[in-house]
Amino acid sequence: MNLINHIKSNRHHKLLSCICFILFFICSVSYAQEEKNKIPELNGHVFIPNTYIEDPFMNSTFDLGVGFGSTGEYKYPIFDVDENNIYGVSGQLIFVTVSLKYQQKIQDWVALFIKYSLAARIGTNVGSILAEGFSSINSFNIGWKIRLLESEKVKLSTAVGISNYNGTFLSVSKFIEDIINNQPYPSLVTNTPALNGNLGFQFAYGMSELLGLKIHYLNSIGESLERSKAAYYFSFGAGIDLNLYNKHNVPIGFSLAYILSSRPEQVFKESGLSNNLTFKFAYTGTDDFVLGLHTSYTRVPISEDHGNFNTMGLAFTITYYFN
Repeated sequence: MNLINHIKSNRHHKLLSCICFILFFICSVSYAQEEKNKIPELNGHVFIPNTYIEDPFMNSTFDLGVGFGSTGEYKYPIFDVDENNIYGVSGQLIFVTVSLKYQQKIQDWVALFIKYSLAARIGTNVGSILAEGFSSINSFNIGWKIRLLESEKVKLSTAVGISNYNGTFLSVSKFIEDIINNQPYPSLVTNTPALNGNLGFQFAYGMSELLGLKIHYLNSIGESLERSKAAYYFSFGAGIDLNLYNKHNVPIGFSLAYILSSRPEQVFKESGLSNNLTFKFAYTGTDDFVLGLHTSYTRVPISEDHGNFNTMGLAFTITYYFN
């Protein structure tokens, strides 16, 4: 009897082990299937995130971007005497950008996002520093993203929030000009905070398994970095991306985008427009993050006297999807 009971007990243990293994396998497969679709997709197309274009998706994500750019060598007018510009100073400008963004999915139709960005511009030698000084603009953004429309191929969302800017401007040429013009309080460094309300729209269209389209538009209204003016900023961006991973099992993607903006962190001054054309090479062989290298060509206004500067830049980005 003991032998029979022992055999039955072993059978029960084996049966229980088999059941546990099957349950574990089913749970593992289910978990893997849930994990598989972390990166947003429409119509079978897995989208490549672009730092410069906001997307309409509600996924919980963390984004990091670090960029660097520089102009060619220019001759700068330092100041003017009797409406004649005094030239003779040459140099380059370098640009540095850092951005951090966290988005938390609340429901399938709404998400909360927080973003911090820093953009700085400085000359590379004494000449360009004397002419252009130093500018830095950091911004803190918080808001809500709300889904408006969703289908198999299309997604449309809106975003509402606030932006808090803090601009620091060091200008040697303006300081000298204030002294020449007998200004009572000439200032070498100016620090200006500004608070703005934001309203934007984000659109995505999965054209095919290979191709996707994204468009965003953002308005900002509120305080200006120049206290005598009211602020109205905008940003428009459109981009198309090509992802080879799903269709051809090649873990590579590309994105081409154009951005037109008057926002201070992209223009580096209170007024004017920046034109940015960017190309992104991305690694897409994972289910939960995308690595990217941006190359960009930007035309940025420096001042009314100095006109527009052409800038070439590189940026490294990583986007991690939690769910």
